[in-house]
Amino acid sequence: TLGSIELLLKEPGNCVFLLSSDSPENILNLLKRMKGIEKIGLAAEDGYYYKWPGSPRDRWDQRQHVVTQWKEVCSALMHTYAARTTGTYVQEDQIASITWQYGVSNPDFARMQGKELLNHLNDTLAHLPVEVVVGKSFVRVRHQGVTKGNLVSHIIQHYSSRGGGDFLL
Repeated sequence: TLGSIELLLKEPGNCVFLLSSDSPENILNLLKRMKGIEKIGLAAEDGYYYKWPGSPRDRWDQRQHVVTQWKEVCSALMHTYAARTTGTYVQEDQIASITWQYGVSNPDFARMQGKELLNHLNDTLAHLPVEVVVGKSFVRVRHQGVTKGNLVSHIIQHYSSRGGGDFLL
């Protein structure tokens, strides 16, 4: 909850980073009532956008340059599967990824369609700098290297070069 984050921020020496798959706009909207938001580091779109604690509210940095020509191919394939799988949709509002969501569809049929889509995407995109990721109710194609884990490594390296921290939660 926001209260828990605010408590962490009150403790001297704490550095708080929140990582999300959501857009920068949605993250800021969710946190708008929080006291001390300027003291938090934020990451959006799985680490594509990030901001350091203390940076201006509207300033977001990018970890890497992303080439997005591959998204057209993904979009066409995912929309084909969305058209034949009731309750699914394609989420195309992120810079470094595109996602076929099937959380509210027939689970057995959607999983079968998801496996087929996964194979189709892997075959079609094998030569491009992308990763195909399967989640509980989605198939996502993202630019290679744009992950929360890579951003966490960057954050740790940044703080380690400045004296480090006692622990990471």
